[in-house]
Amino acid sequence: MKHLGYMVVDKCEDWEQPLGLNKGEGMPAAGILEWTDGPRAVFPDRKKALAAIARTDHYRQAFGLQKPEKRFCKIIPLIES
Repeated sequence: MKHLGYMVVDKCEDWEQPLGLNKGEGMPAAGILEWTDGPRAVFPDRKKALAAIARTDHYRQAFGLQKPEKRFCKIIPLIES
């Protein structure tokens, strides 16, 4: 099995959705997590995935953005079998 990285999903009782990374204008250089139908964010390690969750939650609270909440985010390891 080959380890491919880590993905962050927004999860609740009825559904879960993999999140993408917005690095657009006005966002931090490392980007913040967002719901998207486009490319999903894959992080090389758990530490970077956790940092993205914390950064997103900080921006969500500080600027009143509609972004994924930390309490609903889950980190999923990606493994090629």
